[in-house]
Amino acid sequence: MKKILGLVIIIILSAEAFSQGELENAFYFRFGYSQPTKQYWGIDDPDYWENGAIMNGFITEIGHIFIIDQPLAEGLRMGVNVDYLAFYYHKIINRDVRSGHVLFGSKVGPCLSYSPVDKLVFDIYGKFNPVWISTLQMTPLTDDLYEDESEFFMGFLGIGFSAGINIRYSVFMFGFDFNQSWNRLNYISGSNSDYEYDDHFGNQGTDAGDQHRIATPMPSLNFTMGLAF
Repeated sequence: MKKILGLVIIIILSAEAFSQGELENAFYFRFGYSQPTKQYWGIDDPDYWENGAIMNGFITEIGHIFIIDQPLAEGLRMGVNVDYLAFYYHKIINRDVRSGHVLFGSKVGPCLSYSPVDKLVFDIYGKFNPVWISTLQMTPLTDDLYEDESEFFMGFLGIGFSAGINIRYSVFMFGFDFNQSWNRLNYISGSNSDYEYDDHFGNQGTDAGDQHRIATPMPSLNFTMGLAF
């Protein structure tokens, strides 16, 4: 009898330990590594990128996950994921040119959150990504570099999307996502005779006659960590 009672107590304690956790709204701050893909700027040619090409960057996001109070199942709910600020910086060094790309935007979209045990939550999301402002500076790497040799582009009100997954445990948050955005980058200043004011950097993967009239694609893979409260 004591053995049966002990087994029942163990089963009850085990069920309690693995019961679905509560899903609540979460405010978060996170940062991490952002890897531009080799389709950056619309270039879909592996031969364009030299073996020694450097492509890296970082990302910072501040956002909120709002849980809808209508459970789909035990521990499973829909929600809305909002990034109030999404900041990206990408550095690319290729073919003796150093490029620095900055993007400021926001994101919003649905998410599906699942909590299999207390304090552990998985979020799957897809978000629309308006890019409020984007800049690109391209500088040749030469021994006699002058400031006016850089080409400077700027764009406003681009569009994009992102899809990914979060893993949250207690206040800790880890994430992975793919982000694709497009922006029309106006030529602002520089010494390149191929551009005139208000020309666009464009999609470098298209034909020469069209490339400066098309928005510039900027895809990246992102790995983040942060805190969620």
